[in-house]
Order: sequence, then structure tokens, then C-alpha cells
Amino acid sequence: MFFHDQNFHIRPLDTRKDMLVVADLIEICFGSQLDPDGAAYLEHVRKAALDQRLVRWSYAAGEMISYPLNGYVCEKDGQVVGNLSIIPFYWKREWYYLIANVAVHPDFRQQGIAHSMTAKALEHLYRLPIRAVWLHVREDNLPARHLYDTFQFRERYMRDTWISSEMTANLDRPVPGVLIEPPRREDWPSQLKWFSTLYPSDVVWNLDFDANQHRPGILAGLLHLFRDEKPLQWNVRIDGKFSGAGILKKSYTYADQVFLALPPDDGNEKVITTLLPFIQKNYSPNRKLMVNFPSRTAEKAFRQSGCDLVSRLIWMEIRMN
Repeated sequence: MFFHDQNFHIRPLDTRKDMLVVADLIEICFGSQLDPDGAAYLEHVRKAALDQRLVRWSYAAGEMISYPLNGYVCEKDGQVVGNLSIIPFYWKREWYYLIANVAVHPDFRQQGIAHSMTAKALEHLYRLPIRAVWLHVREDNLPARHLYDTFQFRERYMRDTWISSEMTANLDRPVPGVLIEPPRREDWPSQLKWFSTLYPSDVVWNLDFDANQHRPGILAGLLHLFRDEKPLQWNVRIDGKFSGAGILKKSYTYADQVFLALPPDDGNEKVITTLLPFIQKNYSPNRKLMVNFPSRTAEKAFRQSGCDLVSRLIWMEIRMN
């Protein structure tokens, strides 16, 4: 429901004056849920607000390239009480848009502000040549899920984020019958099929993961050489049978990403419980590991591997045209 109080006003975010107050508002609303990357994001916004050259550039740059500086705010009597961010992603020659940071100050909730900001954002996005708009909402955030249902956002996926704990590396030990080895070409068809199942095309754009770039062979080697990257991937054989694979993607954020390939119905937890501690101890000893995975899948194995569940998000989509 739209609010009718004339003291409320929704307008585009103005990078010249809104960034500090928006960062404060996001921290008020989501501070207890922020991971180190979220805290770093807010610090980035605050630093950008103090750099007038960046502020002037982002104000004129347009939404396609001025992340994270686009969206809408809601004002009441000159005070910013609501925020909605619009974040563009460019993936394989296509633009994806994500609605994020929908925050309303606790003193002004239940007044239709989030609804009106979302409506304003969608009104804007409908004018762009894009197929769909996405958002992520926590499973336990029932009011937000109800809000997005009213706009006919459709639940597409539920994804869990697992983070390794300090004990993960200590779990690395030989397991009878389990071999961790470099990838083999003959395993690739099965590996690609498993990757595609666990990381479908409507998910990988937000994770920045393209399994085909890791196909064993000369082309992949040249790609890694061109990017000055060391390929970090392994296959797991259990009793001589190819049973799974993993790819480590180094990151500038607080955790390195691991992408896992497993048979969907095999139920063999040894791949996770041996591979994650192996990677942690030998390739990311001073870093945490992060795994994005379909919800409620292999939970026992992740916990046995020393990982903690840090978020369970519903990915919702609305088609534009």
C-alpha cells in the first residue's frame, strides 16, 4: 500500500549529499547481519562520499557503471528514512539488475515506505531493455517476502552460504579410499553437468562463476596464463570412481570462494568433508572459505567440514517484458 503522508518524498539517490546518511541507515537496519564484506561495502560508500572527485564522476556516469551509487531514498521533513539500491551486473553480454539494501528506519516502518520505494524502482526499471529484475531476501524475513509477493516477484532459488571456521584446516587427514587429484579430461562432461545443476545460469551471474573457463585443456591454460592466474581445481575419486570436483577462486574480499561439483542424487558426503579441509589447509591457510550451495543440501557434510551457515536467501525474480 502506498503511503499518503505528504511529508514523505521518494526521489533518486543524490551522491552529492546522501551517501553518508544512507550508509548509516543500512548499518542501523542490517548491522547485526553484516558480514565483513558488508562492512567493507559501507566503508567503501563512506570513503566515496568524502571523495568529491568520485562524487562528481558518479553523479554524471549513469547507472550502468556507477555502482554502488544508484537507487532511491525516501525523505520525511528533510530526513532520509528509507533507501533502496539498484545494482547492475554485466554478465555474458547481458545486463542483470538487483534490488538490494531496502532499508527503512525503525521509527518509520509499517507506513508503506518500502512498498513505495520498490514500486518507484520497478517503474524506472521497466523502461530499461532488460529481461528481469532480481532480489535476495532472507528466508526468515516474512514481511519482506510478503511485500515482494505483492509485486509478483517469483521465488526461483533458495541458496545457502557456508563459511569455514578456524577448525576446518585441522580436519584435513587421509581418508581410506579417497584420492584428491588434478582434473582429468575424461571427467569433464560429468563435472560440467554437475556444476550446471548446482550453479544454474540464473545464479552464476551474481556469483561471477563460469565453469567453462575451467575446462581442462590448452585453451583454459592459456586463459589462466593471460590472467596471471594459477588454476586451482581438483577432482575427487572414491574407491577409484570419479565422485566430485572443486574449484577455488581467490578473492579480494574476506573469503575465497569454492565451487563444488557433485552428483545430485549420490549423497556421498566424503567429497565435501575431505576436499574443503584439504583446500583450507593447503591453499587458503590464512583465509576463510565461502561456499554458495542449494539450500538444505549436504548440510551435515558442511558442518562436519567445520563450516557455519551464515545466510539462507531466497532469490526472487520479476520479468520485465
